[in-house]
Amino acid sequence: MAQQGEYHRGEMTVADQRSTYTLFNSMVHWCSAGVAALVALLTIWLCAHAGFLLGLIVAVVIMGVAFFMSRKTAH
Repeated sequence: MAQQGEYHRGEMTVADQRSTYTLFNSMVHWCSAGVAALVALLTIWLCAHAGFLLGLIVAVVIMGVAFFMSRKTAH
């Protein structure tokens, strides 16, 4: 079957798709970390009655772990 149009299988670059996939993964990573930090902050502060400062410390630790997990390692 002859292919029509500008698309030719195996001949076009996938740089745009790769950058979109990388951006999507990055957004999912940071949004998930932000939601986890917010839930931890509010739970510790309001439900556990441990105080705002302890909740903030836990939220900062969660974001710090997310930051270090997102760094690219050089092989």
